[in-house]
Amino acid sequence: MYVGHVVYPLVLASTNIVMGLGLYYLAEPVLAALLVMIGILVMLASAGGTLKQHLPVHSDQS
Repeated sequence: MYVGHVVYPLVLASTNIVMGLGLYYLAEPVLAALLVMIGILVMLASAGGTLKQHLPVHSDQS
């Protein structure tokens, strides 16, 4: 189940980026830029979520 939580957003983001680049070269640069930006944001959010789960939590409370 964990693999699905990591792989699915990366596949979705990669698909957005590839479709955006394809559209950019074929016809519509505005929509293409939007798809590429969404793909990059999804990748960053996925990486941030993964890091948040795996990094230790430091507490200043004693």
